[in-house]
Amino acid sequence: MSFLILLNNKWVLHMVSRNKNPVNI
Repeated sequence: MSFLILLNNKWVLHMVSRNKNPVNI
């Protein structure tokens, strides 16, 4: 369970960083 939460956290952080840098795809 905690492993899935960590994975989800990394995905959210990745999406947030993508939103901050739209140039990066």
